[in-house]
Amino acid sequence: MASHSPSVLTEAQRAQLTCIPDDLPDRDIARFYTLSPDDIVFIRQHRRNVNRLGIAVQLCVLRYPGRTLMTLPAVPVRVLRAIAQQLGIAPTAFVSYGERRTTCYEHLDAIQAHYGYRTLTWQDARAAMRAIFPQAQANAQALPLVEAALQQLRDRRIIAPGITVVERMVWSVQRVATRSVERLLVRSLGDAQRERLDALLVVSSERTGKRRGSIPLTWLREPSGDPSGNQLLESLQRLAHFHVLELPTLPPSLHRSRWRQLAREAAQYRPYPLRELLPRTRYALLLAHLTDLYEERVDTTLAMFDQVFVELVRKLKASQHEALAAHSQQVHEQLSVLAQAGAAFLQAAERGQDPVRAVFGVVSEETLRATVTAVVGPVRALPREYLDLLAGPFAYQRKALLAVPRVITLEPVQQRTAALKAFAHIAALALHRQRVTAVSQRIGAQTFIAPLGHITDRWRRHTLQGNTIQPAYYEAAACEALRAELRSGMVAVASSRRYRAFGHYLLPRAQWRALKLAGETGLALDGDARGYLDAQEQAIHEALQNLQRDLDQIPGLSLDKHGQLHLSRLEPAVPPAAVKLNRRIYARVPRVDLPDLLLEVMRGTDFLDHFTHLQTGIPLDGAAALPLLAAIMGNGLNLGLRQLENASSFSYQELSWALDWFVREETLRAALITLDNTVLRHPFSRSWSTGTRSSSDGLRIQLGVQAANADYNAEHLHHSRGLNLYMHTADAGPPFNVEVTGINDSEAYYIIDALCHHETDLEIERHATDTGGVSEHVFALCALLGFRFTPRIKDVLSRSLVTLGPKQDYGPLTQLIGGRIRRSIIVDHWDEARHIAASIKHGAASATTLMRRLGATPRKAGVARALTGIGQIERTGFTVAYLRDETMQRQVQVSLNRGEAANGLARALLFGRRGVFRDRALIDQTHRASCLLILMAAIAVWNTTYLADAVAAMRAEGEDVPDELLVHLSPMGWGHINLLGRYQFRQASPWDLQQRRPLRKNGEEQDEDDENR
Repeated sequence: MASHSPSVLTEAQRAQLTCIPDDLPDRDIARFYTLSPDDIVFIRQHRRNVNRLGIAVQLCVLRYPGRTLMTLPAVPVRVLRAIAQQLGIAPTAFVSYGERRTTCYEHLDAIQAHYGYRTLTWQDARAAMRAIFPQAQANAQALPLVEAALQQLRDRRIIAPGITVVERMVWSVQRVATRSVERLLVRSLGDAQRERLDALLVVSSERTGKRRGSIPLTWLREPSGDPSGNQLLESLQRLAHFHVLELPTLPPSLHRSRWRQLAREAAQYRPYPLRELLPRTRYALLLAHLTDLYEERVDTTLAMFDQVFVELVRKLKASQHEALAAHSQQVHEQLSVLAQAGAAFLQAAERGQDPVRAVFGVVSEETLRATVTAVVGPVRALPREYLDLLAGPFAYQRKALLAVPRVITLEPVQQRTAALKAFAHIAALALHRQRVTAVSQRIGAQTFIAPLGHITDRWRRHTLQGNTIQPAYYEAAACEALRAELRSGMVAVASSRRYRAFGHYLLPRAQWRALKLAGETGLALDGDARGYLDAQEQAIHEALQNLQRDLDQIPGLSLDKHGQLHLSRLEPAVPPAAVKLNRRIYARVPRVDLPDLLLEVMRGTDFLDHFTHLQTGIPLDGAAALPLLAAIMGNGLNLGLRQLENASSFSYQELSWALDWFVREETLRAALITLDNTVLRHPFSRSWSTGTRSSSDGLRIQLGVQAANADYNAEHLHHSRGLNLYMHTADAGPPFNVEVTGINDSEAYYIIDALCHHETDLEIERHATDTGGVSEHVFALCALLGFRFTPRIKDVLSRSLVTLGPKQDYGPLTQLIGGRIRRSIIVDHWDEARHIAASIKHGAASATTLMRRLGATPRKAGVARALTGIGQIERTGFTVAYLRDETMQRQVQVSLNRGEAANGLARALLFGRRGVFRDRALIDQTHRASCLLILMAAIAVWNTTYLADAVAAMRAEGEDVPDELLVHLSPMGWGHINLLGRYQFRQASPWDLQQRRPLRKNGEEQDEDDENR
């Protein structure tokens, strides 16, 4: 261990590891500082209370944090009190301990002799380094490794040396582990593969095409544009280039997290710096990066295949509508003439008159002949359905759509599917430069029989005329069938993340059985299916009976004269006094510039320490951290780096370097957790929050560039493309999760993951959404996982309820019941449903991925139907409770209002570029959305602190501030925050969350146009 080895921790991290935190949780105090009966016997062997308490503290701190008392700066009062209470000694006795320094060392020698503690030797150091070596191979971050090394020393009863010694140990392990991982990756590369990897980093030798004069790696990294046939072909060309590289698969022994770390690190390098690295390092980084990039490209390409076909259908429907609209006036006039002639003909026939004379008496022969001649053309030309118009538009997309199965390896999960058979037939004929034109085609000596399993009734009329096949319709039907099979999981792609076999995402069967046997599934519904169904049958029956009995007494629920039920809309329940109080409180909050606010929150929470360098794992300190803070702010405000450079004192290079090397998914998540927890732990947040309720809602964002995940939505964006920021907001105030989704994606897919894996101190029990987040599968998974799903459903009375028992008469409520649940479906697939829920609970699978598959699964699939049945049961129970309980309705409304308030703040912050995103890559869009949440959470932290001060000041001045009105307060206000101007990050500012700004005077009111008050 060379003395010149660099440090791997910051000063703040060293201080954290070499002291006992003042805010150590009670559970950890009980865990680390509980004395055993043997400990107490040993302690009582010493005379005088001061010595007993002193040696007890020495023993405890040797156990955690593993250091001697003499090297610790202090022992927190809470820890001292917990130890003293077990001995029946006053904590004040510790004040005089250590006056005689020799006593401390004598007690330390006694503990070492009795308990076997010893100082570190080189053999101990080597053993600890070997123990943490596997972890270093899986994760190169320094702080977890230092913590693991210290834990190894504590487990072996070795007194921890100085922190710099441990740092040198970890640095040595990191170097060896990095070399080991690089050798593991490079070992499988041949000379030809290394040459191809090197060729990626130099200018392409191609003399024509889009890649002429470009560097191949740069071309491979380029994000795709808007979904189109040309973009799909471009994406397929990139995938084909990956195939030419013939890269080996990653070694199974390489931990996935280390692979992702290497891939992220390589993604930050431009081609020229990569060329300057040592060959072993260069090849390892490229192999990890290209493998990760290939999986991402496969998913993007398959998603684009789906979107191109959907866009094709949309255009066909629009063309049909335009054709009908263009001829509507002419056809209306012609039909009027024909209607008159037909009516005259029928009337004459009824009266026994000459029909011909009667017709010509109403419409002249010349007019009738001209009308019949004119109407024949448009009637034949007008499409009866949108598929009539397919042939022309499909020709433009055909090449790209048919190339997808040729470039991407598609595998049937169980048996060869209809779509794969059709594409194999299309490919076989293409080898002979033929298209599918007949059920049976003879080419040379071979006869090709066209598989027709993918031809549904909707396609049959257009595709088949006897033995003849219309090739465009045959191929388009195959594309639609493949799209459905990919979504449902009938076809899998091994090199994808989103389209692998369904079982790949679930907990291994052996692990699932072990969890059940140990009773550690973590599920709320842990009994058998029959018990659950019996309980629900009884509960639904009693709830319907009670609702029928009390129907006349339930506010808002009424029965009209036709026997139809109506639920009136809730009136706003926020008292005017609460609105006025809200304004008065915010009028006391100081005005602040956004950079100053962020600096003060940074000093008060250290959230910026979570942004560690991708390679070294060390965060920035002092003035060096300010460009990073500015970059996070600029990203969250949707400002470009060039614009932020002009508005701040930092250069473009400083800002882009900070974003590239410190801002990534895990650092953003850790910082957000710290900020959210700060709000949750603040005593004043309990004035409006219990920390048990949350809601989610989408924020539609327009995209100003071509992007693969952009889509049209006329309702929200008119004729522009865009995406959706789906945010989860706690009742405490700040959002705790955001997902960048397609603007037409179902919001229901993104609810469960955030509830299960938010990692904050929130203990969510109830979650609310609007109608866009409602699905039977969300109801089912929430019930299985222990959440109460309480959505606000539009036209809730139009949704059919279900029962489980025999058919019964519930009076006016009977009209709401749409059927009975088949118990056998749920019983037969109960274990599978719980297996899916447990896989989500234990982090083995993404609920978003599983719910997409389940939502697209054919109706006959058992587990999807079982989850739908459970969801219908849970929705019925919720609906009946919702109809009779106005308090529940208002709680749902309050939760959604908090989400809308968060959306309002988000809109105010996203003022840069007029709120239009200009990021093409999904990762860049996600980082921008996460930086936005960092800003929102920081504002919530700052506001909560000053709202508490404002209320305390108002009460000290004799003002009446009722607690029942504070429940309507929100920490998401922004009228007092200056978001515009030149951004000065002044490190010398005297203010932070401890040394706070003076409140505004009582008479200083807010401007009338201040929002969200």
